[in-house]
Parts: sequence; C-alpha cells; structure tokens
Amino acid sequence: MSDDDEFMYSSAEEVAFDFEDDSEYESEIVVESTAMAICQRRNLESGYFSFSVLSLTELEKRKNELVNSAMQLLDLDYDKTQIILANYRWKSEKLLDMYMEQPEKVFLESGVSTSPNKSAYEFMKHDSKYTCPIMFETGNELDFYSLQCNHNFCSLCYKQYIVGKIRDRVGYRINCPEFKCNLCLGESQILKIVGDSEDIKLYKTTMMQSFVEATETLAWCTGPNCDKAIEFPSYTKSITKDTIPIVTCDCGESFCFHCKGSNHKPAVCLISKLWIQKCNDDSETFNWLASNTKDCPKCAYPIEKNGGCNHITCRNCSYEFCWVCLKIWNIHKENYNCNVYVGSGDNDEDEEYEDIDEEVAADVNTSSGENSNIPLSSTQVNQTDNHTSKNISKKLKPKDVKSSRESLEKYLFHFIRYDNQEKSIKLTQNLIDRTERKIDSFQKKSSLSWIETQFLKDAIVVLTNCRNTLKWSFVVSYYLAKNNMNAIFEDNQRDLERAVEKLNELVESDITVDNIDDVRRKILDLSAYVSDRNKIFLKDTLDGYTENRWKFNLTI
Repeated sequence: MSDDDEFMYSSAEEVAFDFEDDSEYESEIVVESTAMAICQRRNLESGYFSFSVLSLTELEKRKNELVNSAMQLLDLDYDKTQIILANYRWKSEKLLDMYMEQPEKVFLESGVSTSPNKSAYEFMKHDSKYTCPIMFETGNELDFYSLQCNHNFCSLCYKQYIVGKIRDRVGYRINCPEFKCNLCLGESQILKIVGDSEDIKLYKTTMMQSFVEATETLAWCTGPNCDKAIEFPSYTKSITKDTIPIVTCDCGESFCFHCKGSNHKPAVCLISKLWIQKCNDDSETFNWLASNTKDCPKCAYPIEKNGGCNHITCRNCSYEFCWVCLKIWNIHKENYNCNVYVGSGDNDEDEEYEDIDEEVAADVNTSSGENSNIPLSSTQVNQTDNHTSKNISKKLKPKDVKSSRESLEKYLFHFIRYDNQEKSIKLTQNLIDRTERKIDSFQKKSSLSWIETQFLKDAIVVLTNCRNTLKWSFVVSYYLAKNNMNAIFEDNQRDLERAVEKLNELVESDITVDNIDDVRRKILDLSAYVSDRNKIFLKDTLDGYTENRWKFNLTI
C-alpha cells in the first residue's frame, strides 16, 4: 500500500478505531433570523448546548428588555432603573429582594434621588443670580444645570466634566460635579448636556460593557476589532469542571466561554491555565526554547524552518529527517512515534532508531534538490543548545538529580511539540498567501473556476484546526499519569499527527495545471480523513474526562 493510499478516505470502516457514526456530533446551525444564528455544539455530556452571536444592536435590545421589565416592578423611570440595575451588577432578582426590604438604601447606594426627576425646564436654567463655582462666570447668557441636589454649574463646565469622565472610562456612574455629592446623572441628562456625539456613543458602550461583563451568560468576542458578543443561555447549568465550552463568533474567532482563553480543546481550563503559567516561567523555559533553529542531526548544519511541514531536507548533506524528533524521515510510517514521550530510563527504542539512522544515513543521496530550510549566518544558538540545557540542569539539580533531569526532559519533550504546532499555525498566513497565488495562476492558465480551486483553502482551514487540537493534546499528555488508558490517547494523537503532516505535504507540493485534478482528489480525500480523525480524537478525549478514564498528575 502506498503512502497516498494509506490516507485515502471513503468510508467509516477505514478509521483505525471503531467509533459510532460521527454525524451525531457534527456541528449544526439553526438560523433564527438574518441577524442571529443559533449554533449547536457538542458538550461533554453527549448532548448539545446552544449559543448565539449578538451584535451591539441586539445587545442594546437585551439590556432594554431587562430595564423595562424592572421599571414596571419598581415603578421608576428608565434612567433611575438603569442606574440602579447597573449598581446591582444587572442582577434584577437581587435588586428586587433588596428593594422590598430597604428601598431607601437602594436609592442611596445607587446615587438616585427619591424625589421625581426634574423636568427639562427645571434641569436647565437661565438666572443672572447664579455663579458657576468652577469658572466663576455669571450672567443671563449662561445655561446652568442642576440635579435634585440643586448644585448649579454652567453648561460649559458640566459638559467638560462629563466628557472627561466618559473618556477616562470611569464607568456608567457619573456623579454631580459637586465635591462628595452622591447623585448620579441619568443617560437622558448626559445626552442633553453632551449632545448626540461620539462621546455619548462611548458612554453607551461603557454602559453596555458593564451589562455584558456582569451577565454570566454573555461574553465579548475575543477577536481583534470585533464588537460582537456571545450569548450562552445554559452556561451556568451545563458547565462543569470537565466541560470545554468552545464558542465561535461570526468573525471566525473561537474561544473558551469559561476562561475566555483561546480554543484549548482537548485540554480543560485548569490544565491550559497551569500550562500557560509554566511556559511563562523563564526559570523553566530558559529562553532558548524560543529559538526557531535546530542543527541537522547528521552534519550539524544550522537550519531555520520556514514552513509548516515537519519533513526537512538538509541543504548541506541532503539528510531527510523529522523536525520534531530529529530522527530520519524514512522511519515515520507505521512506527511514527513522535507523539509518545519515552523517559530517559527507557532507551531500548532509542537505540533501535539510532541503528536505523546509521544504516539509512549511509545510503542518503547527497545530490542537491528542493530543500525546506534556510541556512543561517550565525550558528551560535544551535551549537550551544545541548551544552546550555546541560549547564542549566546542573544549576537547578536538587538532591534527586535523576528525578529532576527526567522532569525537565518530559517538560521539554512536550513543550517542543506544543511550540512546533503553534509555530506551524502562525505560518499558515504565509501558506494562505502562497495558495492564493497558486489559485490565481491556475485560473489564468486554465478554465478552472474559483470553486474548483477552493479545495486548497478548505484544506488549510482543516490543517489549522487540527494543528490546534494537536497543540493542546501535548499539554494534556504532559499532565497525564501513565497507565494503560494512555495507549488510546497516544494512538489517536499519533494517527492525527501523521495524517496532518501528510496533508500539509500535499498542500505545499508542486501543483500544476496538469496534475491539479489528481492532487485535488487526494487533498479532498485526505482532508475528509483528517477531519474525521480530529473528531474521533476530540470525542474520545472529552468522553475520557466524564468517564474518569484519565488519571492526571494533579487534581482537576
């Protein structure tokens, strides 16, 4: 069977593990209106949870519905009700309970007067007797404003005061300018003084941020320059410590609704948080892990990776090896085990691979050809990596030197693979640019339509999603305690990694007008296979949490 045939996908029977049909956990989208899509996503209880993407207009509608509902119960106007709700973190039930027991306390804490609001005429006055206490101006030409506290200030000073508070992002609450005055201005009063400008829009945005951040079932999209929010109605009821509630905004950004971090599936929030803290600790990463270079394992020639594929060919000696484990590439087939951590005490398998390396390396063709590396002008970082790691281990070694060394080796093993997938994802933009140039070239040289070349972009999306799964799977495997159940996890991880690398090679291969039909078929088949492997891996890993199959080296 050829390498290509190995990954051909035509039926569920070709999947290495016997799982039920994946249709039950495919994403579903139910469109309620042109502005809102309710997306169904699989949760850990083998059910579905729904979320919706809300625009600012829809968020304003949600907020107004809450204010109007409370208005009827409190028998207050809109401004006062909104201020009181904001003061009680938009918890209407908590507000009503307190209001029934101590209404005066509710008004006082919220900065709202118990007396009726002043009319527009009373709020703004023309009186030559008034002197502005800020700029000491007097005269009929000035407009003066005052709340129920009767602290009068001219319109110019009032406006500058309010605009300053809005731009300083002090929050929804803007009190009377008088020192220690507790009365709060309502939205309509602020609008009257400031006018319909960018500042009033900023004030409304601040009020909206208060509403979203205080509501457990709402969260702002974490995507750059995105002003949409996610509504997750069943969040408080369906989320457990083992749930990973990944949501996706219309802008394409995926994030965890619980911890607001990036998509870290299949790692639960606690594991992802601990890992990020560990990686940020310079005493453990030692800075040199950030290096993008490695030495050729045969000739020690310095190499910089410039693509997402892990199949590297040294330009100096033409030695083909794996960027992740630095073993010869020819062994990366059925025995592909880059994803499995082997402790320093277990060297049998390493010695076997070393023998294979020496045997195959003797037959390596040293002729020049296509290379996937860039020579560096400086080799200092690469030449000192091994010495650096040994020296650092000496500085940090405790009484139990062997245990400390094994712990460090385990961390470095998983970090390198995590970091490699992350860098491959970041290089996706370069791959997209090259793919777009390929598509343009195909369309100019042939009669291919845009839709006939879309398979390349679709494959890149699959690659990105699966690499993100692989990235966080190495975090999970780092914290997993060794037991018999790990074999399933590592087998799924290995199969997905092999398929991803094969798909990456196909996408980056030399595609021409003559071979595009054949390559398209292979990429479409392999993309379907990779997507299926990703679903199977995620399903089994997430089910393992709820079934308590996984044992960790920490308490979750």
